[in-house]
Amino acid sequence: MQEHKVEWLNQSVRRSDGPILEATRQLALASSEPCQSVDWNGQTWYYGTGIRPADHPMRDEMRVLEYAMDHADCLFCEGKDVLVVALQGVVSPQSGDAYYDYEVKCNTCGKYSAVSYSED
Repeated sequence: MQEHKVEWLNQSVRRSDGPILEATRQLALASSEPCQSVDWNGQTWYYGTGIRPADHPMRDEMRVLEYAMDHADCLFCEGKDVLVVALQGVVSPQSGDAYYDYEVKCNTCGKYSAVSYSED
């Protein structure tokens, strides 16, 4: 697979011409389903060919993801026509802090945007 240059816009936001997250490269690109889940590297990842942010099943499981999915736009063209191709999120049972990573692919320009969030 071709490596693409990843541009960091800040500590938690990245964009690239190609897939950014390892889960996207390893899982989503090989998938033929829009959204499925798997235990991978000790985390539950949702991955696939893509699902609209408003329809992603994790947005109902983590309140913080509901807000994030409402603002999941392309970081290149600022388009709203994006599909979530990889996502994982968890709330720590010890601290109650939320953590998540997700990647979207833009249907307008074809580029990828990734966001990582750590509440602590």
